[in-house]
Amino acid sequence: MRSVHILLILVLLMTLTPTTQAQAEPLSPQLFLRGIQLAQGVRYTASFVKPADTTVLRNISVEVTLPADTRLTEMLVSKQVDFDVVRVNAAGELTLIWQLLRVNSDTPVEPFAFTVKAPLTADLEFFMKWQSEDGQTLFIENFIELPPVINASQSEGQLSPTLEGFAPVLRTGVQVSVPAPEVPYIMNVHVLDTNFNPPAEFGNIWWCSLLEILGLPENTLADVIVPLRRPVAPFTPLQLFQQQADESWVALDTPAVVTADGQFVMYTHPGGIVAAGGDPSIQLEVVTDGLPPQDDTETPEATPAVEDDPDATPTPEPPTATATTIQLSETAVLDPTPQTAQLPPVFGAGGIRIELFTLAEGGFLQCQVGHINCAALQRQVGNRVP
Repeated sequence: MRSVHILLILVLLMTLTPTTQAQAEPLSPQLFLRGIQLAQGVRYTASFVKPADTTVLRNISVEVTLPADTRLTEMLVSKQVDFDVVRVNAAGELTLIWQLLRVNSDTPVEPFAFTVKAPLTADLEFFMKWQSEDGQTLFIENFIELPPVINASQSEGQLSPTLEGFAPVLRTGVQVSVPAPEVPYIMNVHVLDTNFNPPAEFGNIWWCSLLEILGLPENTLADVIVPLRRPVAPFTPLQLFQQQADESWVALDTPAVVTADGQFVMYTHPGGIVAAGGDPSIQLEVVTDGLPPQDDTETPEATPAVEDDPDATPTPEPPTATATTIQLSETAVLDPTPQTAQLPPVFGAGGIRIELFTLAEGGFLQCQVGHINCAALQRQVGNRVP
């Protein structure tokens, strides 16, 4: 287990008041900053979608400054990271820092993640800078935001489908989309924990998600969005295996892919138990040694940032949202046209990967293509300077 260095900053930095004026353009649209409420805490993940698959990033530095009194329980570090540190200033604010020397043209940026004891109630500040391949051009992303949180604190739930489109399964974090049924039925959904995995005979695979669905009608397939055990780089392809009636396992031909926010995997589920896995190199390391000491006093349970209605039907497109298209590069487009839930074989390999919708009252709705995993961008310009 690696240790995280702690630097005590004795000079209290002045806090500038962020502007409340609506932004004419979205702040950092290629950055997904989302939280997921787990049984053991809330994991926040910042995932960066490269402007193009061929983009080379050099001298990358990512900093996340948390509100004072945040109870940090772990920091997650990818194998791309060359240096990581937690800095504490005189006000008690923690700044988590990840630094990378280079991300190659054929490599996605692994996510930057951490877990806290309870949902944040005040804004954090995100800062990222990197250079182009020639080391000359400097790019900066800096904003202040209270990230949205999806409740995935339960491992089991039931769903009675009524309409087509994705619907949440209670507080499992799972979303399911099936054809509108002719005869009502109830499906049972179970997110399996790390104690249950396929056998080792399949080789060196990190099993990052296992989902059991019971009650799915014969010859019915379900498109699912399932929480990952740890964050993975956006659009990473994953292998799928299904457990058979005799408890043996077979590989599935259908693709699986990580969502743009790095928190979920999306695929077509045939029922029973399906496991998604990939190369162990994509697994983030959990770092707890060397973190600032935590107050052991129990914190009252916070109200989840997102409440799930057990009887909820799929959320329709917000009536106040107006689609817009913004060209970011030749291969990364914010596309307002909803796609089908089926995943094409080359899903995520260049092309359209992010949707952005303008809201009538100002602001933006950020989604993955297909109008899924949407969240309003409540971002203000950050306080940092280059």
